[in-house]
Amino acid sequence: MTAGVNRFTIATGGNVGIGTTSPSKLLHIKSADPVIRLEDSSPSAYAEIDGAGGDLIISCDAGDNDANSVIKFKVDNSEKAVIDSSGQVGIGTSSPATDLEIE
Repeated sequence: MTAGVNRFTIATGGNVGIGTTSPSKLLHIKSADPVIRLEDSSPSAYAEIDGAGGDLIISCDAGDNDANSVIKFKVDNSEKAVIDSSGQVGIGTSSPATDLEIE
C-alpha cells in the first residue's frame, strides 16, 4: 500500500494484480491506459504493450531511441516473421526486400 491505497495484490492461488484487488489471471493489470514497458539499458530503448480501449498496441522502440528496430515473431526458438523499421513484413525471411516478402 502507498498513501493508504492498495497498488499491488497477490491473491490466494498466486495471481498478481496491479490496479485490482481481485486478479483473474496470473498477471492482471487494470488501469485507464494499461501499458507494459520493456526497457533495455543499453541502448536506452524500450518497447511497450498497450491495452488502451481494448485494443492491443505493440510498440517497438516506442521512444525512437534506436535505429532500425524490428518486431520478430518466433516459434520454437526459430524466427518465423519480422516487421522491420520501414514497415516491410517478412514471413520466412528476416530481411524483407519488399512490402511483403514470403519465402
